[in-house]
Amino acid sequence: MKWPLILAVVLLVTGSVISAYWRDQVNSGGTVQSKLFYLALDLSSTRVRYGGWVEVNVTLFYRGDVNYTVPATTASSFGYPYPCQYDTYLLSAEVLQGYYTALNYTGGKPLKLYPYWVAFCPFSVPPSSLTFLPHSDEVSLNYGSKGPSTTLFREEIVLNVSSVFAGPGLEAEPLAPGVYTVVAWNFIGQVVTAHFVVQDR
Repeated sequence: MKWPLILAVVLLVTGSVISAYWRDQVNSGGTVQSKLFYLALDLSSTRVRYGGWVEVNVTLFYRGDVNYTVPATTASSFGYPYPCQYDTYLLSAEVLQGYYTALNYTGGKPLKLYPYWVAFCPFSVPPSSLTFLPHSDEVSLNYGSKGPSTTLFREEIVLNVSSVFAGPGLEAEPLAPGVYTVVAWNFIGQVVTAHFVVQDR
C-alpha cells in the first residue's frame, strides 16, 4: 500500500513544481521592432483571481519619416479578435490557454472571446489602402480616387479578457485556472507574446 501512496505524493509534488515553474515564467508584455515598425504588447496584470480580468493592449507604431502605404488586401488576412471584414487592421491578437512562445504559438487554439454573431466594427466601408503617418500609430484610410479620409484610425487593439464562449450561445464562462498566452503579430511578420495566470478559486 505504500507504493501507491508514494507515487501519488511524487506526482503531486512534480505537478506543483511544474505549475510553479510556469507561473514564474509569465511576463506582462514585450516589444519587437524593425527599422520601420515597432510592435508592442502590454498586459494590465500577470496574475488575476478566478473571475477577474486582464486588459490587453497591442500597438503597431510606424517609425519612418515619410508616409507608408499598404494595400487593403494586406490587411484582409488579419483577424482582429472581432469579426470585422473591413480591412482596417494590420495586426492581430489572440489568447491561448497554456504557455506558448513566439516559436510555437501556432500549436495553440485561440479562445473564443465573443459570441460569433456580435461584431464591433469601426468602419462600414472598406478602404482600398491604408497609409501610415510618420512616427505614429495612426493610419489614414484611402478610398481610391477620393484620397485619404479625414478620419485617422489607430493601429491598436484593446481587449478586456475575463471569460470565454465555449458554445454557440451567449453564455460566457470565466477563464479556468492556469496559464494563458497572449500573442500579437503584424503584417510584416513580427510576433510578440505575453502571459498571465488565473489563480485557483
